[in-house]
Formats: sequence, C-alpha cells, structure tokens
Amino acid sequence: MFTDLHLHSYFSDGTSSPEEIVMEAKTKGFDTLAITDHNTFDAYPRFKQACEENQITPIKGMEMDCSYGNLILHVLAYNFRDTKELVKMANHNRQLLLDMSRDLILAMQEDFPNLSLEEYDNWEYDRTKGAWKGIHYFIKKGIIKRPWDGFHLYDMYHCGYHHYPFTPITDVCKAITMAGGTPVLAHPSNWFGKLSHDELWEKLEDLRDCGIKGIECYYPANKPMLTDTCVAFCRNYDFAITCGSDSHGHFLKIVKGVSFEMGKITAPKAKLVLDNIYTATDNRNR
Repeated sequence: MFTDLHLHSYFSDGTSSPEEIVMEAKTKGFDTLAITDHNTFDAYPRFKQACEENQITPIKGMEMDCSYGNLILHVLAYNFRDTKELVKMANHNRQLLLDMSRDLILAMQEDFPNLSLEEYDNWEYDRTKGAWKGIHYFIKKGIIKRPWDGFHLYDMYHCGYHHYPFTPITDVCKAITMAGGTPVLAHPSNWFGKLSHDELWEKLEDLRDCGIKGIECYYPANKPMLTDTCVAFCRNYDFAITCGSDSHGHFLKIVKGVSFEMGKITAPKAKLVLDNIYTATDNRNR
C-alpha cells in the first residue's frame, strides 16, 4: 500500500473532485492520502468522507505560498486546527493569487482591448479543466490556446509572485505549528535542485530555523542526491519525511519530461517518517 500526501483537486488548480481522487487512489493501491490545495482546505470534508467510505486514511492538508528572501516557497501544512491566524493567512495568500489575475487583465488592456475586468468578474469557468480562472479567461478571449501558454504573461506584465506580499515563511510555519500542525517543505527540487550537498544542507538549516519540521523528500522531480541529502537531514533532526506526486489530475501531467501523476512516485512506508502526522490525525481532523 502507498502514501501520497501532495494532491490537488478542483478546489484549487486540479481537475478532479475529492471523490474522484479517492477512487483513483483506491484503484492504484494507496491507503493514505492528503489533498493539499493551494491556500485552502475546502475540499477536506468531502475528501474525508470519501476516504472513510473506501478504507483510506485521510490526512488534512493545505499548500501555502510564502516568501523566503527573493523566493516564493511552498509549505505543506498537515493536520492543523482551523485557527483564526492560520485561516487568515490562507485567505490572504489566496486573495493575492486572485488579485494577480485581476491586475494582469488591467495591465494587458492597452495591448488587448477585448479584455474586460467586469466581464471577467462576472464570468464562471469550468474548474474541471484545472489551472485557474485568469488562464482560462485568456483562452476564452483568444490570447492563448493552452493553459501553460499564459504562465509567462504574469511576469511579463509585472504581476508575478514577486510583486505581491505573500506571508513570510517564518510566520507561516509558526501559524501551522501553533495550530497543532506540521509544516513540511514542498518539492525542494523547485528551488534548490542545482545546489551541492553542502549548499543544500546549509539552506535546509536556515529553513529549520524558519520553522520547517519536515521535507517532501520523495517527489517526482527530486534528483537522487537531493533526495538523499533531504532524507539524511530529516533523520538528523527527527523531521517528517513525506512522499507526494503533486498530481493536478489532467492538468500538467508531464512537465519537462517528468510525470506528476498519482502512482509515478512511491516510497515504502519504511522510508517515510510520518509519526507526528499520524499521531495527530484522529484528534485534529474531527
């Protein structure tokens, strides 16, 4: 049986419902799951019910954007209580993501007069297509043909992540910990894939000081050296060691030759360290 603690539903930018994710997991032999939508855990009630009906252990999760120097990192929160502080942070970050697309439409109107913020605000998109509303609006208006064709527009018009005040990682980790949860660094390959062993270890030490208490050591894009270093670091500090596919359903299934589908990355449970997460599950998710 397998564990996947990094999955996305159509409550953020995935293509599948919580129930569809659970059924896929059941057919592929998974017995422990977490939906980690971006800055929201709205899928959890339906996800939890579907898991219980199919003898799968549900882990409450959420993926939060946070600032770290000149980077925007992602921290996976597991088994947290719905504290006012954590919910406020999640809502703040989620609103920033929504603002990015609205600001982009305004910035692009001079070059694309057919764009209308009023039309955009009143328009509903099909969430089962994945990605997010802004991207699908640009497809609707004929500016791009495929979702990934629009990613570069945000930076081109100065509406990318770095132009918005996402919550600092220290505050995010503190809020997750104070909520009884476990903050885990998501997909380290996205930020630190080119570092040497020593450089990576030094960076992880700094993130430990910021409040990280686990690492997604097993991830489709992680190289062997990065995985080995992260595992060694986690075992040195008794941190959580997790495994996640980062599946978004049919959206972004393969990126630069790497498959982000459920089941494409697995690790024997003997290699994972989930004691803190499992111990909290029963009490925090009721």
